[in-house]
Amino acid sequence: MINGMAAVDYGTRRVYFTSHPRSGGSPDTLWCVQLDASPSPVFTGVWSRDLAAIDGSPVVQGGRVYVASAAGGGTLYSIDAASGAMLMDRTLPLLNDGPAKGLVFPNRESNDLYFATGTRVWGVTDVAGALSPKFPTVTLGVGVTPSIVLFSSALARLYVGGSDGRLYELDVSAPSVVVRSVPLGDSLSVVGAPSLDLENNLVHVGTEAGIFYAVGVPLTTAVCVSDCSGEPIGTACFAANVGQCAARACDSAGNCIP
Repeated sequence: MINGMAAVDYGTRRVYFTSHPRSGGSPDTLWCVQLDASPSPVFTGVWSRDLAAIDGSPVVQGGRVYVASAAGGGTLYSIDAASGAMLMDRTLPLLNDGPAKGLVFPNRESNDLYFATGTRVWGVTDVAGALSPKFPTVTLGVGVTPSIVLFSSALARLYVGGSDGRLYELDVSAPSVVVRSVPLGDSLSVVGAPSLDLENNLVHVGTEAGIFYAVGVPLTTAVCVSDCSGEPIGTACFAANVGQCAARACDSAGNCIP
C-alpha cells in the first residue's frame, strides 16, 4: 500500500516514496529508485529501508530524506539520501503521539523542520548530526488535534488547522513561539490543511462544513470596536460586545475577527 506522494530529487534523478510493509513480502517501507532515461524510461532500485508502516510522504532536503513512521509510537527519521545507510541515521522519538501528519515541512533556507502529530505541533532542527527540538512542542488546546502544517519562510509563520474550528498561526521567528488564531464560520467544523497564497498574503483552507476560506496573513491582534463607529473599547469588549458589529465582532478578549 502506497498512500503518500513521492519526492523527486531532480539533480540525481532519484525518486523517494513510502509504503506499508507487505504481508508475506518485503518489510521495507521507505524506497529510493533511480529514473534512467536510456534506452527508455525505467526505474531501478537503489536502496530501501524497513521503518514500519508509513502513510505520509518523504521530503528531500540538504542530502537527507525526512520521514516519520509509526515505529515506536511515532519516530522522525533523517536518513542519508544517497546511500540510505542506517549508520548515518538521525532519529527523534515523537512522544508516542503518532507519526507526522502528511509530511515534514522543511524551511528551505535553514535546517529547520515543522510538522504535526496526533496532538502536537513540532519545530525541529537537524544540525551537528542530531535532530533536536527548535522549541517545546505546542498543543492547540485540550482535545484539539492539528492538521498537516504549512510553513512560510517569508513570514516566519507556521499555519495549521484545528479540530476546534480555528486556523492557528505560530510565529516561529523567536524561541518563544507566539500563537494566534481565528475562528472560521461557527467554529464547529474541523479545519483542514492550509495552503499559502504568498502573492496576495492569504491562507486558503477548507472545513468539514464544506466551506472554503481565504484568510489574510499574518494574523494580527487588534482592538475590538463598541459598534460600527470604529471606536476602540479595549479588552473588555468580549463579554459585552459580541455580535454588535458583524464585520468587527469580538473573537476573544481584545481581538477582532478579521
